[in-house]
Amino acid sequence: MIKIIGIILSLIFSLITTYSFIAYNKCLTSVLIVEGIGQATIILSVIMSIMHFDKAFILFMCIGLILIIVSCIINGLNMYGHVHLSHHIVRLALSVIIVVLCGLGMRK
Repeated sequence: MIKIIGIILSLIFSLITTYSFIAYNKCLTSVLIVEGIGQATIILSVIMSIMHFDKAFILFMCIGLILIIVSCIINGLNMYGHVHLSHHIVRLALSVIIVVLCGLGMRK
């Protein structure tokens, strides 16, 4: 059950990030590509979870979350010329919570 909560949070995190990129329409193509790869990696991690490949699941989840965070930082630098630190601290904290929940929910 804990892992499912982590997965749901990661998918919501992905959807919100995707919406923000689409809504503002000011993203560089390279940022959209990195963000898209991050989204695909998170979806792949969910598939890995369903197939009970727990180590690959955590690895892919971490990679996907990191790629999304990196794309958000690059996008912020591109749009505003600086990083909104509070935004990224919240993103990082949420990512850590997602990984911890997913890790705690892995079967033994």
